[in-house]
Amino acid sequence: MNLKPITRFAAPAVLVAAALALSGCSSGDSKAKTPEEGPLQKYMSALYGSEQYNQEFYDKQHAKAEESIAKCMAKEGFEYKPNPQGGSVFIPSGDEEEGSEEEQWGTLKFAETYGYGIVDSSFMNGLMGGGEEGGEEQWVDPNQKYIESLSESEQSAYYETLLGAQQSSVEIVEAGQESGWDSNVVGCQAAAQHETEGEDAYRAASEDPEFADLFVKMQDVYSTMLGEDGKPSNDVLIKLDRDWAACMVKDGYDFENPMAANNFMQDEWGRTQGFSVERSASGSSSTIEEGDEPKELSKKEKEKFQEKEINTAVADWRCQDKVDYKGTQQRLSNEVEQKFVDENKAKLDAMLAKYGTKKQEK
Repeated sequence: MNLKPITRFAAPAVLVAAALALSGCSSGDSKAKTPEEGPLQKYMSALYGSEQYNQEFYDKQHAKAEESIAKCMAKEGFEYKPNPQGGSVFIPSGDEEEGSEEEQWGTLKFAETYGYGIVDSSFMNGLMGGGEEGGEEQWVDPNQKYIESLSESEQSAYYETLLGAQQSSVEIVEAGQESGWDSNVVGCQAAAQHETEGEDAYRAASEDPEFADLFVKMQDVYSTMLGEDGKPSNDVLIKLDRDWAACMVKDGYDFENPMAANNFMQDEWGRTQGFSVERSASGSSSTIEEGDEPKELSKKEKEKFQEKEINTAVADWRCQDKVDYKGTQQRLSNEVEQKFVDENKAKLDAMLAKYGTKKQEK
């Protein structure tokens, strides 16, 4: 029984329209630019302090949580070695990103060097500890040998102490709120993560019954732009996709929108490795027959795929740039956010008065 890491991928930019995320290629300049915060995003950003959110921040947070887990497990009579792996991965963009241009996600140079970053990218290699060949470092549990030395009943007790008896993240949160995040109820891991991350203002506001309706409404902010299937329902966005697709056809590609191009390459990479890939409106599912292993690809096979990946990503980037894809999305996003702010300003101001950690610019 292998222990898999449980991580929370949190980022200070709370209300980024996920459904509008581009396929990894920004537009408007050969260099990636961090888009300005929209009217609603400014409100939500005001729930965060001046903490510098970067990989170093999350690494330190993870290390503290692991030390806390070790102490908690020791109190219950179990050994636990802090695991340096398994923490959150911070993915910066544009001006937040350091390094050469080919390492900056969203630039033309990145697309020309790594495509969508599916097969290889120096940025992800650095995070995962890969080498120049794009080596993949397998996740290793430093506690595995100890766990294997335990009897079956002792292993069950170990995992229940570590992870709690809850079966889902939702149940863990509910149990945590009811018990004050007692490690005996939610497990040492969840208790440690909650203690380390602290009661940040955003989480406190989102869990406050006074603002429950406000946060529910936020989920529908972009519904005027996107349908339930994630496809544009706004005439401007529909035309934007058509213009982009027409540009791609000239380069020999037949995709409905940038996300479709990215998804196609992701799925093809999965099939190249021997996975059976199925894609629904909610995402893709990759499976492999039980007992089988993913195909071990040669360097030549990887290079062949990456050549196709790069060609597709570059064409994608250039067409997005030509039709001002990201700029148009940003303008529409700002419009719907402003409408939401105008309609809910009293509640938003009350939320900031209660939980805001920095002065809101209006």
